[in-house]
Amino acid sequence: MKNEEFFDVRLYYIGMQLSPDFIYLCDDPAVPMLTANAGYAFICVLPEGAEPSECAACSITGTTTMASLLNALQDNFYQFRKWEKSMDRSIAADEGIQKLIDLSQPFLKNHVVVVDPALKLMGSSKLECDDPITVELINHGYHTEDNIRKFSLNKRFDAWSREKGFIINDTKKICKYTTVVWSFKTRNSFSLISIMMCNVVEADATILYCFKKMLDRILYYAKRDYPDDKPSGNQASQFVRDLVSGNVANESVAKEYCHALSIPCSGRFCVFYINTDGSDAPINRVLADISQVVAPAKAVLVGNVITVLCFNCTKATCIHACGSDLCPMKKRAVSLRIEEVLSRYSLKCGRSSSFENIYNANIAFRQAEAAYSISNAPGKSPVPLPNRKKREHIYQFDQYCLDYMIMQVLGSNKDILLATTACKKIMQMIDDDKHAGTDNAQFLYQYLALERRGSLVAEALHMHRNNVKYRIDRIEERYEINTDNPMERLELTLGFSVVHSWLMHNDQ
Repeated sequence: MKNEEFFDVRLYYIGMQLSPDFIYLCDDPAVPMLTANAGYAFICVLPEGAEPSECAACSITGTTTMASLLNALQDNFYQFRKWEKSMDRSIAADEGIQKLIDLSQPFLKNHVVVVDPALKLMGSSKLECDDPITVELINHGYHTEDNIRKFSLNKRFDAWSREKGFIINDTKKICKYTTVVWSFKTRNSFSLISIMMCNVVEADATILYCFKKMLDRILYYAKRDYPDDKPSGNQASQFVRDLVSGNVANESVAKEYCHALSIPCSGRFCVFYINTDGSDAPINRVLADISQVVAPAKAVLVGNVITVLCFNCTKATCIHACGSDLCPMKKRAVSLRIEEVLSRYSLKCGRSSSFENIYNANIAFRQAEAAYSISNAPGKSPVPLPNRKKREHIYQFDQYCLDYMIMQVLGSNKDILLATTACKKIMQMIDDDKHAGTDNAQFLYQYLALERRGSLVAEALHMHRNNVKYRIDRIEERYEINTDNPMERLELTLGFSVVHSWLMHNDQ
């Protein structure tokens, strides 16, 4: 028999055209013999006591009728094809590993779990399992340090990294059932690990065949999320994704992973959010370049965004936060290295505030994302707020938190905010400047930003300092402003931020 997989079962009749893609039912033991050299497959249904056909794939004797057997086999083929199609549809919809396990449960019978390289649970059967290791994995969402120690003592990691095909372990030293393991390999180690515990039925040829059908689909996620050429380190990548996406359950879980992956759980961290939209370069090329310049920090893909979790600064009291080239650790600033890569590809990125607990990476990711969104403001304000950016391509959330707050409040509340006295005066000033060709709004902002210090204002605006007092007096008189009043100065400063954000983010 040349073919071991068949599309369906058919009833054999004389004169029909045979195909190696089907297995045929017949009641004549001579038929398989006549076609033996052609490699066609037959199931012979014979009367009780009849001699089996030597050339048939199998012979069934007894009271089973051709009709009942054909009906049962065709139903099995139908259910199997339906299962395969449902798994393929699940992959197309990117429903994830858990969905593949759910769809496969009726065929696998046994309990199945899938873990990532950091031994985090990616999916498990809904079927109950009384194996203590499995129960602990499902309850925690990851293998504990004690379990990892057991795997190491029994040299399981080495087998997962090296052996090909099914790894069947019936010693029951760790799990109380025989286990069947399939590990998806990367260039240096394993990526996803699928474990089936034979807690319901033994792993016969049929169960292994069905298990492999599911594994063929899980391979899609293994190749997508853990490619061999990924420069950021396969074992840490999923952990970083989970961290910044808020999928790590608590601080204890984060510490367990950090310990296993040799990543500090406390220190001086920050997150960079790099969106490659608008770049002609392939995203993997940009990722490779970023990964190279930030190492040992981790650069991973989160969706279509390159995310850098930086923990390169080992001095917790450092006040530079990678914003200065004068690093006390004699290291070249990470932000400067990222800036050079972004410049080559004409990209921008957002950067979070620094933080000390790695568990807060999700908050930092959202900060960096917000800073990036601010960098993509569509409009131009007639009153640009100066001294905001230290890097041309990197937007620091600390410098734009006020913009972020205003953006959150604006929206449907724009009429309320823009109707404040300070905003109305600033908007009127901008409109007057537009028609008269003056720059009173910019002058007033500089005057407030430089704390009304005439010499600094004159230097910034390239004018004589004696003219500063004259101009501010004219502006105050015309727009009924009193900059000697500290509360009015605060209201005007905030008003400039509101107007600036509104003009920038609404393309006015």
